[in-house]
Amino acid sequence: MERTDSKKQGVGKVQEKSRKARADSKLNVKVNDSLAWPGRDKVDPRAPYYFKLELSEKFLSSEAYKSRDSNYKALKAELAAKRGTVGFYKTVADVPCRIPDNATFRRQAWLVGVAVNPWRAVSQRSSSVKERLAHWGVYIRPADDKDAPYRIFGMNFYKQYGDDLILEDVWGTPGKNGEGEWKKRVRRDEFQIMRDSRLCDVKMFFSLEEFVLYAQWVLKNWSTDVGYRDVEADNAPGYAYSLLATNCQNFSKRLIRKMREDLGWTSPKRLEHRFVLGDLEKEIRQGHIHDLKAADFMYANAKLKAALSMWAPFI
Repeated sequence: MERTDSKKQGVGKVQEKSRKARADSKLNVKVNDSLAWPGRDKVDPRAPYYFKLELSEKFLSSEAYKSRDSNYKALKAELAAKRGTVGFYKTVADVPCRIPDNATFRRQAWLVGVAVNPWRAVSQRSSSVKERLAHWGVYIRPADDKDAPYRIFGMNFYKQYGDDLILEDVWGTPGKNGEGEWKKRVRRDEFQIMRDSRLCDVKMFFSLEEFVLYAQWVLKNWSTDVGYRDVEADNAPGYAYSLLATNCQNFSKRLIRKMREDLGWTSPKRLEHRFVLGDLEKEIRQGHIHDLKAADFMYANAKLKAALSMWAPFI
């Protein structure tokens, strides 16, 4: 009887999650229609640089990779042996162009902070309300050029609610006629910034390629079950993106915090060395190996619990 009750509770939790997901979907659709600036569908929202794991067809067709029981171990071994690599790409006219593995890029000084795009329904409210009920992104601008346009990068769906999460490189503005226009380059008077001094006009030193690719890496870890190597509890961990849980805000804060605290990007000494793409490839590959170890342990533990539950229902 107790085991049956446990199953009912499990079904109830699944139904509750489904109900919340439907409610959250309705909210996001409403926001797209009435609260956020329209016009995002008229531009390509994707950031210009990205990376992906590159594995041989031989490995992908192997039984070890296809097997659920050995998949994690096989992929981990492939990456550790460097047979599986991380490829970096730049999108040019919607065509992906691979960046050479030995590429390096010059670093420069940038101003970095959090941009805030309040829901239009709260445009007349206090600053604190507008900051909370808003979409957030991380803005960058060359520090030595006050007239240079800003670029703002944030976490969002590719096109509509439920799509894959991407690092977007666009920002919603009122446009000329107040009908909405999404831009990849924005003026300072076209967006609002976070008032917190820790998240406003922080001088950092990096190359554009380095910033975008590292942001992609943080996003990848944000949106997976295993999470970043030092992941802390978030409002809505996992694959979910929710305006109710303000994931875009947490992502922006996390990215800046890691840049200034974990990586030391505020040090001018970084200008003495170029960004080496191979260094990031090594970090990402090692990060994947770490995540695969954790995923393998979690899967093995789940299998063990399932087997033991046949004899010990309360495990």
